[in-house]
Amino acid sequence: MRALGLTDTDTRLLTVANGQFGLLRHAQLVAHGLSRSGIARRLAAGRLTRVHDLVYAFGHTALRDEGRWLAALWACGPDAVLSHETGAAYHRWRTEDPAAPVHVTTTGTIRSREVSAGRWQWERVRRRRRRRPRQA
Repeated sequence: MRALGLTDTDTRLLTVANGQFGLLRHAQLVAHGLSRSGIARRLAAGRLTRVHDLVYAFGHTALRDEGRWLAALWACGPDAVLSHETGAAYHRWRTEDPAAPVHVTTTGTIRSREVSAGRWQWERVRRRRRRRPRQA
């Protein structure tokens, strides 16, 4: 991959991103040895593109639906699930307009500062209380 100007770290990150619809989490970048300045250099060079707080696209900006959905779930935390129109599109019960917001429901705390502050216009987040298991 040297012909493309990729470092060994970039090649490893590309391998990880290819299995995640082109996305990487901040923690994955750090785990592969990138510092803040290393991330900043890749952002400035266009090798990384910030999709959400702590979620990046590697080498491109055109996300498929699955990439948009995964980025939204990662930004909303481990308790988040696709819901409403997006959940139906995931199960192929309907088609989704790529410009439509991603619908996410979560019972947990949203990790992304931007999502919890309502700064992302292309995402709808709903919060639900956890239900207690029914007793027999």
